[in-house]
Amino acid sequence: MPLTPPNLVTLFRIATAPFLVWLLMYTGPAASLAAAGVFFVATISDYFDGYLARSYNSVSTLGKFLDPMADKLVVMTALIMLTGMARMPHVPARTCTSIFLQPGCSCCGFRWWSACGRESTTTFAC
Repeated sequence: MPLTPPNLVTLFRIATAPFLVWLLMYTGPAASLAAAGVFFVATISDYFDGYLARSYNSVSTLGKFLDPMADKLVVMTALIMLTGMARMPHVPARTCTSIFLQPGCSCCGFRWWSACGRESTTTFAC
């Protein structure tokens, strides 16, 4: 596993997901602000991950696989945790979450299938 700087940034983004869950378990304004800050740092690190990979020509197969997975993991974590919260305005969060989760999980499955060297008979874009 080549631990290039962009891959380390991606692993950092993956590591923010459990911290985001822990913060969103609390309902106070300080915890909500901290969770928003963690989500913001994760999204900014996605930009720097891509910038580092392209500018220093350190694009790797692992990075091509992990980067979209890390993006989906952070967004799915936030969506799932926000679904169970009783906040206003009340949006049908379960429906919205299931609409966003299904394509994300399917794309991750297709990427795993492709990374394992199996050939797919269908074309997909994720």
